[in-house]
Amino acid sequence: ITLTNDLLIYSQLDDKSLNFEKVNLNDVVHNVLKDLKTAADDNKALINVDKLPEVICDKSQIRQLFQNLIANGLKYRGEKSPLIHISHKSSGDNYEFTISDNGIGIDEKYQIIIFDVFKRLHSQEEYEGTGIGLANCKRIIDNHNGTIKVKSKLNKGSDFIFYLPKKIKNND
Repeated sequence: ITLTNDLLIYSQLDDKSLNFEKVNLNDVVHNVLKDLKTAADDNKALINVDKLPEVICDKSQIRQLFQNLIANGLKYRGEKSPLIHISHKSSGDNYEFTISDNGIGIDEKYQIIIFDVFKRLHSQEEYEGTGIGLANCKRIIDNHNGTIKVKSKLNKGSDFIFYLPKKIKNND
């Protein structure tokens, strides 16, 4: 059932039904953190969020993006309690966002494939999941004419960095 639901979400993340509007990302992240409160509390996580900008985006897709990346920071943790930091900066015509964690990290040789569908680096017994979450993130960012990447060191944590344009390009 989980795989079916994840595939349904992935298939619905197209760019044809996007509803671009001005969105306060502080509100989006606040609501995501409310949804993840139990998982954060259970893992004794510390989540720091810098003040985030308003962006023109599809609110539901950007919410899904933050939900996936923060949930991964809680899930793929090492022995220490998760420490997650969400920040942004202006970078030319884009906003650059970083979601950092102190989790298990990702071996450099796998960093190029983790945004592909069904690319799991761990067994189902180690970590639940379908291998679609990061593919969803890439699809969301692609729908917003942005880019996403990861910088990570094994057993040191990961930085998921994504760029969103400050202005929406008119495709007319």
